[in-house]
Amino acid sequence: MEKFLERGPPNASTSQPSKRIEVCPRKYPDDPAFQPKITEYPPNDRDEVRRYYLQKGPSQPKTVDFKQVEMSGLMCKFNPSWFKEFGSWLEYSEHDGGAYCLYCYLFNESKKSGDTFITEGFKSWNKKDRLLRHIGGPNSFHNQAMKKCDALENKKIFNSNLAY
Repeated sequence: MEKFLERGPPNASTSQPSKRIEVCPRKYPDDPAFQPKITEYPPNDRDEVRRYYLQKGPSQPKTVDFKQVEMSGLMCKFNPSWFKEFGSWLEYSEHDGGAYCLYCYLFNESKKSGDTFITEGFKSWNKKDRLLRHIGGPNSFHNQAMKKCDALENKKIFNSNLAY
């Protein structure tokens, strides 16, 4: 996506041509372990960041050797079949071997850390029920974030339809 900023000298008349200054597109990290908190982006840029990640979709590497960890005497690792079950939001970091929630990341504007699925990466592979617990009920933070993602995508579609 290219952005242009037009500037002219102060008090310039409209008949003078303005300068076009190209601003390079921002690079957003693909691996969720490297993504800065959404609050670290300027407030006016956050929807652009959100749209980028929603368009890209969750980071779900298919050909990675998922890291094994010992839990209660058993060797456990991320189960790639969870991408099918939780595919719209579940992300996996190849860097730290943790699972993250795309929706909660995009709408976590709290200054404090908190949810493992946003800041640290979930790694308790022997506790799949925690994925369901993360989703929670209809008014959970996760479900509210999912509704905000849907609204943002619908707003984009609505605004693009207005251009015709």
